[in-house]
Amino acid sequence: MERHRQMTDEERLRAYKLRGEGNTYQAIADTLSQEAEDGRQFDRATIYRACRAMPRSHLDEPFQWHRLEEYGLPWEASSYLLTMWRDGQEGKLLPTKKRYVMPPPSVREVRWWWRIHLADPDTDMRGVWATAQQFVARELLHALLDKTVDMSDLMAYLAYRPWTDGEHLSTYLRAVKEGRIPAVKQFSMDLLDRAVDELPDDVRDRYFFMVPAAGDDLSDDEQGDEK
Repeated sequence: MERHRQMTDEERLRAYKLRGEGNTYQAIADTLSQEAEDGRQFDRATIYRACRAMPRSHLDEPFQWHRLEEYGLPWEASSYLLTMWRDGQEGKLLPTKKRYVMPPPSVREVRWWWRIHLADPDTDMRGVWATAQQFVARELLHALLDKTVDMSDLMAYLAYRPWTDGEHLSTYLRAVKEGRIPAVKQFSMDLLDRAVDELPDDVRDRYFFMVPAAGDDLSDDEQGDEK
């Protein structure tokens, strides 16, 4: 049992997010200790050092509608973004039977909501939220931890829109199998992790990108679509 290992990148980002929501360093330490599957115990000093090492950005402050222009977002986005914000407060953005009340979204999250909506206006708000979480997670890895990140797999996912219908899915899977585009690399945030086990397979496939990796065989039905 590794009780004194280094914090993982996911744990550091989790601490950063919890701090941004107003939690104390000790509360964050307690939360991460409870969540650590290997029994790792965190103390206040460790969390303090981790959070202080990551520069705070105005993008990670809670979103405020009256500052929309400051965020580089058009006022025309108001209706869509306020509806997303409301549905988040009402626990409607996760496709689960259990109701999860989300913390207020950050500016960074809301900016990705709008970008993804522009990329595919037909995607419902749950899909937009789930896709945005993936972009936000990787952007944070770069902005806070100075990691090199590649979003080409998410770009391909948006471009091919495999959730649309069987034909789009088959085309996407074929491109992945042939190595022309990368399969989506999963990086789930904590709220997704807690909810994903409740989802039926078809919903999980739609919202959490559980698509075959390059080289995986297509199912019989998918192969039939290609003929």
